[in-house]
Amino acid sequence: MKKKPYPELPILLVDDEESFLDSLKNNLRLFGKITNVECCEDSRDVMPLLAQKKFSLIILDILMPYIRGDELLPEIRGKYPDQKVILLTAISRESIKINPSNNRDVDYIMKPFDSQQLIAIIKEKLDEKNP
Repeated sequence: MKKKPYPELPILLVDDEESFLDSLKNNLRLFGKITNVECCEDSRDVMPLLAQKKFSLIILDILMPYIRGDELLPEIRGKYPDQKVILLTAISRESIKINPSNNRDVDYIMKPFDSQQLIAIIKEKLDEKNP
């Protein structure tokens, strides 16, 4: 009998560094038992992906080529207002260009981060009920 994926809807990891995505995906599986994860290296692909399927959570890097994560967030919020998002950043929160109305219910994780801390935040977000 095949195990059900966790979470039921996939988590979307968005970062332009393939090695980081691979490492994060493996850490989530090994340490968090989070098995339903999809990766996206190109921020231009996020909105088309969201149009095709639902995700339980998006983990979005801020500093990326093409479309920065803090520029993508308002687009995501505009079309999918209940979408849960965690922003990963190596820059200070004050340097992030986000309108406060798009900032609600968004967690910020500073790189480098502790995998166990990130897993705890992910599981907390997954357990939250949508409004």
